[in-house]
Amino acid sequence: MSLALARVWAAAFLAATFIGVVFATQGVVQHLVRDRDPPVLATLALHLVPWYGWALLAPAIVRLCARLPIRADRWGRALAAYGAAAILLTLAHTLLIAAPIVWLGDPPGDRRPLWIAFEHLLLNRAAVNLLAFCMGVAACHALLYHRTLRDREVAASHLAAQLAEAELRALKMQVQPHFLFNTLNAIAAHVRDEPDVAEAMVVRLSELLRLVLRRGPEHQVVLHRELEMVRHYLAIHEVRYGGRLTVRYAVPPELEGAPVPSMLLQPLVENAVAYGVARHGGPGWISVDATARDGMLMVGVANSRGRGGGRPDAAGSGIGLSNTRARLRQMFGDRQGVEMVEGENEFRVTVSVPLQENATAGEHG
Repeated sequence: MSLALARVWAAAFLAATFIGVVFATQGVVQHLVRDRDPPVLATLALHLVPWYGWALLAPAIVRLCARLPIRADRWGRALAAYGAAAILLTLAHTLLIAAPIVWLGDPPGDRRPLWIAFEHLLLNRAAVNLLAFCMGVAACHALLYHRTLRDREVAASHLAAQLAEAELRALKMQVQPHFLFNTLNAIAAHVRDEPDVAEAMVVRLSELLRLVLRRGPEHQVVLHRELEMVRHYLAIHEVRYGGRLTVRYAVPPELEGAPVPSMLLQPLVENAVAYGVARHGGPGWISVDATARDGMLMVGVANSRGRGGGRPDAAGSGIGLSNTRARLRQMFGDRQGVEMVEGENEFRVTVSVPLQENATAGEHG
């Protein structure tokens, strides 16, 4: 016996037992109301046998429902098939229970012939048999629909995971070469006139590349690892801009172990550099901070605004910000947010994600 068949029969016999006990209880109560001594066991057996008969036929109903689902485009064909199945299964059910019903219900010396019992059961239980068949079909279709819905949800979650992974790979391919080329150009510009500056940038770049290469394909890492990468990244720009750039960090130690989406901060600080200090000739600053409130972790990146700089060319349309929005929606649904605040002297992006336990992300450090 296969496991699937065993499960079908187990569920069918459990349901048949429940229904049979309910009807048997009603019969016993009727005997008590009439001041009779109720034959409890005989009454229970007479009510269980018909339902156990349908339990034996349950695999046939399951196979019928699996092979012929009821659909709008095949409604007529389905009704005809289910009607024919109801007649055939009712005949089979009556054949199954005729002998047990005669043996349990008739006195030993006055038992009816089987063909008379068959005719009596077929005529008197027609409505009950039709109801039992419809109940079986309805339950079977409900279970099949539930399984189909569950399979679709699993497939959708797998597709979403693959999409998120593809977006993360695209983001890494987009950010890393762009930054690498800019840094190498900056190093080349300083090699001849300022070799010490070029050497410092090479050291910082090697540290950053080591962190990038060490990263795995995980979708979440602890905030500490994101900050480590950002610190190396911004340190290169501090050297590159020769003291024009000041970087500030305000992240409580207790939040550094909180999980965040991988590559969350990198696009934001790239935007802060590109639309801040890189767009004006004066000094500028970038700040990175994190707070927790109402079960949410809020990570902010702000930059000073100079003339003609401060934010992406269109509200929220920068590549880094648009990718960040899409990834957060994919990962957290409505439990996330990206807020942009534009002040007179600064532009700030705050990302909100659910505050999770440390075990859900990569190792600290």
